[in-house]
Amino acid sequence: MAETAPARLDGGVLRVAAPIGCLVVVLALFGALLAVQWNGLEARRTLVAGTQASITAANSIVLRMLDAETGQRGLIITGNERYLAPYLAARRDLPDLVASLSAQVRDDPQNRAQAGRIGTLVEAKLAELEQTVALVRTGDRAAVARAVGSGRGKALMDALRTESETFVAQQQRRLQERLDDVSMGEVGARNTVLIGFAIAGLALLVSLIALLGAHRRLAAEVATQRRLADGFEAAKDELARRFDSASAELADASMRLETALRGSRIVVASQDRDLRYRWVRNAANGGDPSSLIGKSDADFVPEPQLSRLVAAKLGVVETGEAATIEINVPGREGGDTWLDLHLEPMFDAEGRIDGITSVGVDVTDRRRREQHIRLLMRELAHRSKNTLAVVQAMARQTAASASSKDDFVARFEARLEALGAAHSLLVNEGWSGARIGDLVRSQLGHCLDLIGKQIFIDGPPLTLPIEMIQNIGLALHELATNAAKYGALSTPHGRVDIDWTVTPAAAGANLVVMRWIESDGPPVEKPTRRGFGRIVVERTVARAVGGTVDLDYDPAGLRWKLTFELAAEAVSGAGAATPADRIR
Repeated sequence: MAETAPARLDGGVLRVAAPIGCLVVVLALFGALLAVQWNGLEARRTLVAGTQASITAANSIVLRMLDAETGQRGLIITGNERYLAPYLAARRDLPDLVASLSAQVRDDPQNRAQAGRIGTLVEAKLAELEQTVALVRTGDRAAVARAVGSGRGKALMDALRTESETFVAQQQRRLQERLDDVSMGEVGARNTVLIGFAIAGLALLVSLIALLGAHRRLAAEVATQRRLADGFEAAKDELARRFDSASAELADASMRLETALRGSRIVVASQDRDLRYRWVRNAANGGDPSSLIGKSDADFVPEPQLSRLVAAKLGVVETGEAATIEINVPGREGGDTWLDLHLEPMFDAEGRIDGITSVGVDVTDRRRREQHIRLLMRELAHRSKNTLAVVQAMARQTAASASSKDDFVARFEARLEALGAAHSLLVNEGWSGARIGDLVRSQLGHCLDLIGKQIFIDGPPLTLPIEMIQNIGLALHELATNAAKYGALSTPHGRVDIDWTVTPAAAGANLVVMRWIESDGPPVEKPTRRGFGRIVVERTVARAVGGTVDLDYDPAGLRWKLTFELAAEAVSGAGAATPADRIR
């Protein structure tokens, strides 16, 4: 039975397919015939439309010319230019109407000749009207009367009307003929459709009879196949159960992997042998992982990192051995991301390498910490050398001006404490600079309790770079020491104003002016010699900040002004100081 069933099936299909095929062929033939008839009918309708358009154009020419004559007569009778509006409109529209008429009859020599004569008469009549209008505008009434009395305008209008009526009569006869032709074509098309439906119905009936016979034969075959299908269904159910179980386990594993990766900074990707990405999680650049599918490392990793990365991955593909590489790639928000990348080969069902899997751990923070530590170590070494040089100079200058060993020790210790305060401030700020308000307070030493009473600090938020902290701090220390011993802070009624201002300067920089102003203290006398303190507040600090110092020994109180430029980004606010910077 297994051998004879296909033969019976093929015979049944043939008996069903034959009448259906005949039906399709007949419908195709009648469809083609109907298309030909429809195209012919459309062509006839186009001719009808053209004939109607030519009749409309001819009638419009006569009507517009009558409007022109009406405007001319109004001007002749009243002399008022306002009556020329119909004439002017007709003169504007008539050339287009003549052109439209000629276009409609260009394929008919006889009608084309008639259209040409109508156009000639229109031009002549317009010229006659233009001439008469010109005579009226000159005011020569006699010439106007002669022109009108000559009868030339009437003759031209009569000729135009006669020619147009003849043309319209011919076109109307032709229009009727073409309308009759269209009606005949429509009748033929309807007959074709009716015949086609009749034949199609007959073929459909034959097909239905064949289908009924095939249906009975197929019903027996279906019963046999259904018994076989029941056996396959049981096998399919068992296979589906196993598949669902495996799918659930796979989905659970996939969910655990997604959960583990979602909040991590681990990059996981799969690439084919050509190193094109086919699966990505947690893209290093922070973008949509799906946007990397089909791309390679060359699309977003620059040189020289690209060469190192590609070489490592190709080595895994060629040798089948895992590899590890640490590399920086373009990361989030335009910065670089350092990845500790582990590469493993991937194998297909036949054991051949068909790509690689890479797992990258983001070690950017670690690299930055290492880089920052190296920077701090270099900065510390540099600052230590500078500090030792400053200490050596302080010791030498202090010893030169000290009156005794005890005087040297006292002065030297105070200056070392000022230097240490500046360094402590830098350490607390992570060697990234310090706020000027904090620097001022760190150098006031034993005078801190006088802030808000005798010492008044004012200025906007301002961060000084580390190379300025030490020397400005030493200058403030010398000024504070001098004020406590000899200046405004040596009396209970003295006053010290410390302020700074920031104003925009050229090339994106800011001009900083810092002042120390003493008042209500003992009279000030200019010293006769230049000691270490004066060198610090006048020369050393100016050279360190690249600015200038004005030192005024005003009898009413010492005045010190430091002027220098500072990068705009050092100013963290605009104008007003915070409570930490401004104390009144």
